[in-house]
Amino acid sequence: MPPSPDGAASGGEWISRPYAPADEQGILDLCSRVFGSEMPPDLWRWQFPDNPFATAVVQVAEDSGGRIIGHYSQVPVPLWRDGESQLGSYSILSMIDPGHQRKGILKRLAADAESRLVEQGILTGATFLNENSYPVYTGQLEWTEVYKRLPVVFLVFDVGAVASRYTGSVLGRVVGFLGKPIRSVVFRQQRAVPDSLLEIRKAARIDPRVDALWSELRTGFRYATDRTSLYLAWRIDQNPRQYQIYIAENGNELVGLAVTRIDQKFGQRIAYLVEFLISPGRLDAAQALLQSALGDLRKEGCGMITALAPEPGGQRELLRHCGFRDLPPFLAPHAIHFCVKDRHRPVQQQALADPAGWWVSWSDHDVV
Repeated sequence: MPPSPDGAASGGEWISRPYAPADEQGILDLCSRVFGSEMPPDLWRWQFPDNPFATAVVQVAEDSGGRIIGHYSQVPVPLWRDGESQLGSYSILSMIDPGHQRKGILKRLAADAESRLVEQGILTGATFLNENSYPVYTGQLEWTEVYKRLPVVFLVFDVGAVASRYTGSVLGRVVGFLGKPIRSVVFRQQRAVPDSLLEIRKAARIDPRVDALWSELRTGFRYATDRTSLYLAWRIDQNPRQYQIYIAENGNELVGLAVTRIDQKFGQRIAYLVEFLISPGRLDAAQALLQSALGDLRKEGCGMITALAPEPGGQRELLRHCGFRDLPPFLAPHAIHFCVKDRHRPVQQQALADPAGWWVSWSDHDVV
């Protein structure tokens, strides 16, 4: 595809070019046409132009009438890879106008964006894909799958609240009463004795002491978004979405951090354990944090919570000790594929795709 006079790549009836600030409304309009819902402008700006780590790589397709018909983007984030912190990126919000699909637009946008990423030295990529985008990314864009289905776990803490979403409030209360004994068996915790110095409290912002906690945890795996206080402040504090932060302290030491979010989906209030960082061996802190968070979620009308449960760092075992169980596939609305790309050393992409190396949580997913 030859370059057009202005340096953009031309597809005849459309061109591929880097995003410009004047494109914002056109991108938001495209989002509405593709997904059937409006994306808040402040959320788009937070993800892209206001990214504090590097200039977000956003490539758009524009038709001959000046309308934005395609969008491919990579959001730079700090990445922990093989013992060092470097810049990586997450591919999010890929979309092509319904009237312009199957024209090779996404492939061209991705190629142009990937070239820009290599020029910036952002060589490791990751993304979460649904069933629609998975074949394109793995088949045409050369991404490699880490998880075919993300390891999602869940915890039901109010059977009545969950049942009410399907049966109505009156019957839901009955089901909730009858289901309590079953819930206590299925979601049984491994009880831990809390330290007498342990204190749990809500926090208005990310605690800077999380740096010491994260430094202790990240040595247990090869790959992860580098969850420094700077990153988490951007991801949680500055995010237009609303989150609740809980911290566990042992004297002056931060030994646990939990972040939750409530979302309205599928006709019910769904809770996410967005982030869960616990100092090794502190099951008491993990359980105390969850007890505080679940109490607040119950007041908000939630009956269950989900979390991502990777194997590295003992996160999966920790969550199971706290009562979480594997989410059955029939309860998941759709599969979520986690895929990666090594732009500099493709021969190492298979090593990068080893699920035993990755720490992931819902905070890595742009929808949560």
